[in-house]
Amino acid sequence: MKERKKIRYGWHPAEYAIGENEKYYGEMAAKGWRLTKRGQHLSRFEKDSPQKSRYRIEMSAPAFLDEDQTLPEEQVALYEECGWKLVTSYRLMHVFVANEGSDAPEFYQQPEQQAATLKALRREYIWGLVPLVFYLTLDVLVVLAIWGRSVTWEPVIDLRMGIVQMTGLFLLILFLVHWSLYRLLYGAYRTLRMYRELKKGIPLDHAPKGRHRVRNGVYILFGVFSIAAGAATLVQVVSSYGEELSADAQAPYLLLQDMGLFDLGESVYPSNREHPVEYTESLLAKQWYVYEASGEEWMYQDIYEMPNEDMAVWMAETLLENSVFAEGKEEYQRVEIEGLRCAWQTDLEFVAVQGNRAYYITYSMWRHSGGMSPLEALARKENQAV
Repeated sequence: MKERKKIRYGWHPAEYAIGENEKYYGEMAAKGWRLTKRGQHLSRFEKDSPQKSRYRIEMSAPAFLDEDQTLPEEQVALYEECGWKLVTSYRLMHVFVANEGSDAPEFYQQPEQQAATLKALRREYIWGLVPLVFYLTLDVLVVLAIWGRSVTWEPVIDLRMGIVQMTGLFLLILFLVHWSLYRLLYGAYRTLRMYRELKKGIPLDHAPKGRHRVRNGVYILFGVFSIAAGAATLVQVVSSYGEELSADAQAPYLLLQDMGLFDLGESVYPSNREHPVEYTESLLAKQWYVYEASGEEWMYQDIYEMPNEDMAVWMAETLLENSVFAEGKEEYQRVEIEGLRCAWQTDLEFVAVQGNRAYYITYSMWRHSGGMSPLEALARKENQAV
């Protein structure tokens, strides 16, 4: 039976780090791992006897919009005649190897000549900066969503709601986007610096000793923050649950009977959802989404328990702009009700702040039932609970 080859994968340096890649592959060969293939992030190695090898990387330089990234056959043939063997290629990068101590010459005697091979890589990074507009727009929207209290632009309101409802997921996306931005900017900087040095006649260092602690530290921070945000998102999803309505006075939501329309126990709770009460908790808010119906009457409630009262007011102002029927705060009537810090209402929608909770209630029959409004019922419920 043919013995199965041992294979392992390693996380290689980015393509702009030519010298670091050459050093990395040489060190792996000395440990008995021979490079067989390079991918976007990982390199594939096969177990072999330890050997000292020299690795060199050549970058192809296709013209603008030319999709062919291979090296010309005659160039590969020339390198192989000189003692270099092409091991693997990935996009613009082509990896050659020669035994340590062989008379295989360096690809370039003049650094200025090698600078020309970086034109395509440099062009890719420059064009890669085009999405910088997207990154800056996202950052502006985030700043407006968090601190732009008076901003009522719909994308900002939607983002603000998302931050509260799924804080962990929002942070995860934010960290990953800015991690990508950092990698892009750093890669562009390293490529342009390498190009300038080669143009000045400074040869490429094939065995750099720098540890790039700042870069690695930034990567670690992004990684830790992303893992933490991802864990918070997972915990929120796993811990979310649905339950039946409760007449307990400690429950944060109202029942139709609280409007004085039913005696205790006479209300029924058919629901078009699996559970009439859905609960979830993000890093910013405990949240209840409640639906109750009885005959022609129905009531929806979105309740957000924020870290403090000021944030509850901030959330209530967001809910005014995120209403289903009203176009914004200007369509609401401000009302003063004892027991509520602030409250607004229309014919169908009600927004209130009670303690550190922000309420958004949609109720169908207030003007026609003769009962009290949800805002009055909310204030009375709080007094009864106390």
